[in-house]
Amino acid sequence: EYLREQICWKKSSTIPFKGSMMRDWEPIYLFSTVKANLGLDKVTSNFWEVSNTHSQQENHKACFPVELVVKGIELISGSNTLLDPFLGSGSTLIAAEKTGRICYGLELDCRYVDVIVQRYIDYVDNPKVILNNEDVTHLWTKTVK
Repeated sequence: EYLREQICWKKSSTIPFKGSMMRDWEPIYLFSTVKANLGLDKVTSNFWEVSNTHSQQENHKACFPVELVVKGIELISGSNTLLDPFLGSGSTLIAAEKTGRICYGLELDCRYVDVIVQRYIDYVDNPKVILNNEDVTHLWTKTVK
């Protein structure tokens, strides 16, 4: 893999931790298996101000907004597959669906696996969830908010 870009994400809201400085930005590292340049048509800043105010924080405290992930995905051409080793609340999975990509993700916490699957089912029109070659879609129902 190649480190394609380092991005500074300026968050609109943060969770304060007593005794430490406010962390109102996060580094994002954009990797690709494609070595080619990003192929940008115009000068693009690596300082991104993307709101995280309504980003599923009731389900996951460190949720990335889908818009942020889509912005990163659209920088890389020539690859249709994404890997998110910390899938968290499923923002990468939703962004992959929005951009026609395939997403492979890992999440160790069962609570967040449920959040990921529920967000995906709520996002797509025809959800199908397969676990160990078995259709388990019936374990979740579509919720409308």
